[in-house]
Order: sequence, then C-alpha cells, then structure tokens
Amino acid sequence: MITIISSRNANVQPPSTQRGNELVVRLWRGLLGLLALIVILALAGAIYQVVATAMDQRTYPPPGQLVDVGDYKLHIYCVGEGSPPVILDAVGGGSSAQWALVQSEIAATTRVCAYDRAGFGWSDPGPGPRDAHQQVSELHTLLTNAGIAGPYVLVGYSYGGRVTRVYAAQYPGEVVGLVSVDAGIPYEDPSFPQEYHAEYAAEERMINSLRWLAPLGVVRLLLTVGLGPEAEDYDLPAPQRAESKIFNATTKFWQSMAGQFAAMPETDAQERAVKSLGDMPLVVLSAALPADKTRQAWNEFNVKLAGLSSNSDYRLIEGATHMSLALKQQHAQQTSAAILEVIEAVRTGQPLAQ
Repeated sequence: MITIISSRNANVQPPSTQRGNELVVRLWRGLLGLLALIVILALAGAIYQVVATAMDQRTYPPPGQLVDVGDYKLHIYCVGEGSPPVILDAVGGGSSAQWALVQSEIAATTRVCAYDRAGFGWSDPGPGPRDAHQQVSELHTLLTNAGIAGPYVLVGYSYGGRVTRVYAAQYPGEVVGLVSVDAGIPYEDPSFPQEYHAEYAAEERMINSLRWLAPLGVVRLLLTVGLGPEAEDYDLPAPQRAESKIFNATTKFWQSMAGQFAAMPETDAQERAVKSLGDMPLVVLSAALPADKTRQAWNEFNVKLAGLSSNSDYRLIEGATHMSLALKQQHAQQTSAAILEVIEAVRTGQPLAQ
C-alpha cells in the first residue's frame, strides 16, 4: 500500500513551533528597538554636549591669552605690574578662575599670572603622558612663548604643588621663590590610612567612568539637575563661580583628569626625586580640617616639604579646609599673605620670618 503525503501538509508546523518562532521574532524586534533607542539617545546626548559646550565657550570667553605651545594652546591670564612675576598653578581639577581671590590681592604688588594646565579651564588638551615632566615642559614653553620673563615665584596648589616643585628643581635659575599650598600627597604613600587609599581608588573609578559618559552629555545633564560633581566655589565672584562650574561639564575635563590620574605613579617618582631646593624662600601652607587621620598624615607630609629649603616656613591655617585656602575669603587672604612674604624676601634678600 502506497501512502501519498501532501506537500501542503508537510509545510504545516505544529502550533508550539509557530509560537516559539513568533517569540524569537518579537525578542529580536525588541532588542533591535532597544538598540535603536540607545543609539538615538547617545547621538542626541553627543549633539547636546557639543552644542552646549559651544554655547558655554561663547558665554565665557578666556580672560587671558591663548598661547601656542606646539599643536595646542594653553591659557594664561596676567594682571598687575612688577617683579618677580608670580605664577599660579591650580588644584588637580581646577582652573585659573579659582585663583580670583588670591590673584586680585597679589596684583596690587607685582605681576601675577594664573594659567590652566592642558585640558583644564580654557586650555586645549595636551599629549600624554600627563605626568609632572610633561606639565613642567608645557609651563616652561608657555611662559617663554607668552614673553613672561623670569625669575618667578611659583605658587602650587595641591596637585599644582607637584608641578611647581618639579619645575623649581628642573629650572633652578628661573625660580627664586616657592609657595606650596596644601600640596598634593604621594600616590599610594603607606603612611596614609587605608580609608584614604579606598577613597582615592573610588575617585579614580568615578573619573574613568565619567570620561566615557561626558561626551554623551550625561555629566552635563547630571550637573544641570544637581546630581553631578560640581566644582567648589565658596566666595568666588559670580563670573569665576560660573566659569568653574561649566568646566566640570566638558569632555576634555574628564579625559584630562583620567590622564592625570593614570600618570600619577610617574609624577610621584618625579617629585620624589626633588631632594633639595637649597635656600630658596619657601612657605608651605596646610589646612587644618577635617581633623582626621588623613589630614594628620597630609600635614606631616607638608612639614617634610618645608625641609626642602633651609629658608622655609610651615604654617597650619586654622579652620581651613583643602579647598578653602584659595576659595574662602579669610583663608585666601592668608594664602596671599604668604605669597607676599615670599615676594618681599626675594626683593630684599632677607630670610623669611619664621
């Protein structure tokens, strides 16, 4: 007996198979829709970031000059007249705008210039590695090309203290005085408590995450709704307060921060190589708060820094926090006073008053 199977019946699938195929199709459609939505949001965020950054640049143009240091430009803003010229180097994620309170005080006595390291403030991003040697080389080229003749009094704030310290050792003939404002602490220094190292690691992870989110406008959006990491401003005048905040929303800021963190081991080795500054006038300032183990270790490190010169003075600023030394009026005045004392010591040739 011969059984004939109809071709039409052979193509008919069981109901369970049909349902399975439909589920797969729906799943793929859902995934493709989600992917399309992500792409659209990313594109919209990238456009938002570019347009908003361009608007900020028009609203807040650089107050100083943009100086060619190669294939990129650095910003430097100078006011006042006289010598020695004072060069202000900001905190790790800071800008020249954050020196407003101090710069206005010093300008009454001598020429004072605040600049932005590559990738910060109004300066273009610079090539890697972003270690102290690279930043010292850029500062030296900036001062030369801007026609700002030395010798200088260098003022380094936090991370800026690393750069100015290495600069003073590398170009001793160009530096006649130094003020270290709560200078940066050594990377992975075993004398610091475990809590500090945990916070440092968490900060590095955050920066590495935000460097990828910033180009998509995510950081800017977070700052707009009050959830992002805003720059501290304290008593800054309104223009500089606004400028400090917009810098934190830029793509170059987070990429530059990540590059600076990545090069920290090299920077530490470079600054540890600075063993002596001779008898150069040197004032080292320390914040007093918060009164915890990290601050205690930090201030002990600052005391050691004062030992780099035989003509130095260490000062603990009571009531001051790390950021208030330049951003809070009463503490910024004490920072300015220290700078003025170094200027006076340079001009008179007299040792610093202990």
